[in-house]
Amino acid sequence: MTGTYRYDIVAERCRDSSFHSSQFLLPSADSHSVFAPLHADVGPVPPSNRDFLINGWRWHSRSVLRDVRRFQEVATRERQEVLRGVEGSSRLPACYDFFWSFSWVALLKIENQIFYPFLRKTLPSDLRPLLQDLERQGEEVTTLGLRLGQVVGRFRDPSSPPSAPPSPPSSSSLPSSSRLARLDEALSLAGKMEVKVKGMIDTQDSMLVPVVAAYLSQKEQKKFNNKVISSLGIFKSRVHLVSMAEAVRGDATEETKFKNQIPGIAQAFLPRWREKLYRPLAVCLE
Repeated sequence: MTGTYRYDIVAERCRDSSFHSSQFLLPSADSHSVFAPLHADVGPVPPSNRDFLINGWRWHSRSVLRDVRRFQEVATRERQEVLRGVEGSSRLPACYDFFWSFSWVALLKIENQIFYPFLRKTLPSDLRPLLQDLERQGEEVTTLGLRLGQVVGRFRDPSSPPSAPPSPPSSSSLPSSSRLARLDEALSLAGKMEVKVKGMIDTQDSMLVPVVAAYLSQKEQKKFNNKVISSLGIFKSRVHLVSMAEAVRGDATEETKFKNQIPGIAQAFLPRWREKLYRPLAVCLE
């Protein structure tokens, strides 16, 4: 464990409002955790005022996880159809275009160009290993996603504009054995992506969320949220908002946060945006 950074303990102390030991965890020089005094308290925000409001980032990650799972469901149904001798065009390219090219790429752009640079400026430098770990996990998801795009390209109709390099012929003209092999490969990669994205979400919730709440005021977090919305643009922000709402549906805690944080007028328009904007892009995943 030489040179490792136990930011899990830092996060635990940020969650603990009774912690006032003036200590923060630094990278260890040996196999033992080493504490060093850095601040009069863990984070400048008073414990009673700590709240994490950059939930759009969390919900966006959850929407990606949901759609990776739905991608696997579509691929599984297509595999069953091949086994029954049913032929037809694959829905996987359209599914990939939405969950990867639209959703994941947007999340990655926000993280790498806006969120992580913002946190590097505002959080103590000793917390950078946590951000590096999240970036590493994102890179692993990206590697898997690009490989998945190459596999999905084999199912793409050559006449359709691809988001990943196509490799004709289309799925309907592939031999059954080849289609099964491609579907199995797609399912394997998507399954690995699901595990990686779930790991990212666990790291976000257990480690980064309490640290951000301890160091950034609610005003600073709201200002950042507005910056992200502006960067997405009106159309994309509305589609992503619907996708986030779908991702937290059924989770009472997250639904409450969503209702409390998202403006009422936007919530009122969600059904319309779902039908007019979201479903035309994501219907392939249903």
